[in-house]
Amino acid sequence: TIVPNHADLKNAGALDFPSRELRKIFKDGDHVRVIHGKYEGETGLVVRVDDNVAVIVADTTYSEMKVRPRDMQLCTEMNSGVDSQGMYQIGDVVEVDQQTIGTSSGSRGSPSGF
Repeated sequence: TIVPNHADLKNAGALDFPSRELRKIFKDGDHVRVIHGKYEGETGLVVRVDDNVAVIVADTTYSEMKVRPRDMQLCTEMNSGVDSQGMYQIGDVVEVDQQTIGTSSGSRGSPSGF
């Protein structure tokens, strides 16, 4: 049972329906956080919603993520692109070893952050 908060339904009172019919709704331009799945913890901007999949552009890497609406929520905060120790940002040139340098592109599970 829900009580709708919409001008067209303000006189409808409480509505009963099966819970399996309840869906999260997102629209283009919504800023979201992924709360479950492969991209958990990422934030980004919804650029398209097709059927039961939202396409999100990540705040820090600008990569495209495909996420089910049930696995995300609206949010106002953005990922900063700074590793957990505050040492590196996305795009920093970093030394991997004495002969190898690279550009930091994320912090997925490595002990040092990048």
